[in-house]
Amino acid sequence: MQCPKCGTDECTKLSLVYLNGVSNLRTTSRGRGFDFGEMAGAFSFRSRGRGRFQTRLSKMAGPPLKLRYRHLILCWGLGLGIMYWLFGYLVWLRELSAVRSVALFPQYAHVLSGVALFVLASFWWYNHQVRPQLLRRWERSFMCDRCGAIFEQFEEQEAA
Repeated sequence: MQCPKCGTDECTKLSLVYLNGVSNLRTTSRGRGFDFGEMAGAFSFRSRGRGRFQTRLSKMAGPPLKLRYRHLILCWGLGLGIMYWLFGYLVWLRELSAVRSVALFPQYAHVLSGVALFVLASFWWYNHQVRPQLLRRWERSFMCDRCGAIFEQFEEQEAA
């Protein structure tokens, strides 16, 4: 396996570069103290934390991300709530009649729902059609340890 940019044999698989830069963390802290205010006394505390540390190189070498549906659905619900509040506020200001708002709200809600459904279908298409191809390509990719170039292993290189 040779780097097409600099010609060196020092190459690492991209998935290995990614895994070497990811660390899961768990921490626990304990402490004690004294309070000298109105209600003087001693106290103690304990805290726990979990997290993930990732290097820049690992982020650059990471696999293609899956698009999440959760945020889209939350934004759709929030959009409907804001639109409902806006129509109610316009009726309260008497800028819009109650009868007209009852007729207009479903129309705007259907447009918003149609846009959300289109984006949801686009997310599904990406996650089930495009991302698997990108993931297969990522699994065949390597990174040069000398120049940092990312390249894909082709069938001709496998046979050699």
